Amino acid sequence: MISIPDDELARIDDEVARRGTSRSALLREAALCDTNVVMKWFHDEPGDESLAARQIALASEDGAVELRVIDLTYYETANVLRRSGRSAAVVSEILAHLHEVCGPGIVIERRGWAEAADVSQRVGLTFYDAAYVAVASRDRMTLVTADTAMITAGGVLPSTFAQTLGVA
Repeated sequence: MISIPDDELARIDDEVARRGTSRSALLREAALCDTNVVMKWFHDEPGDESLAARQIALASEDGAVELRVIDLTYYETANVLRRSGRSAAVVSEILAHLHEVCGPGIVIERRGWAEAADVSQRVGLTFYDAAYVAVASRDRMTLVTADTAMITAGGVLPSTFAQTLGVA
């Protein structure tokens, strides 16, 4: 059995409460997925990245990785789905499934806004994209994205992340 010092356990418990997760989820690999990765779970697109994104989602269901999203992801996903003609019922069903896979979206508050603004200014990303980069950095999660600018800012392609999980 692994022994964790009390001060480290207290830090972990604080982080568990802040993220709204569990100790076991916090202690395994965690990844933050952006909307373009989430959309690959629900929309057939040609290419390796769609397959890799789905492999990552399956790895999450198997407990190999904890997948998270920011709260904005729910709105962006719903917007893309509605613009593509999906019915309100289908959008609602997909968002419910997203919640099952990723849990509640991470809410970005005052400190996170400042971090995102800094990333946006420093790297030249939109505030939306910078929010993903800032949260992933702050919470020590791998940012999984197919967006070239976000990869330049520290994200990784789904295919790269799937390989690190051993599911590609």
